Amino acid sequence: MWLFSLFYHAKNRFSLAAKEREELLDFARYQNGAFIVK
Repeated sequence: MWLFSLFYHAKNRFSLAAKEREELLDFARYQNGAFIVK
């Protein structure tokens, strides 16, 4: 059972990191867009 728990937490952490990376990419894209608009 602890193995499942470990896997579950690892999966959550991975998806969270992926989500944060996507948000960073969106932010960078927004910054680039704002720079281009200016």
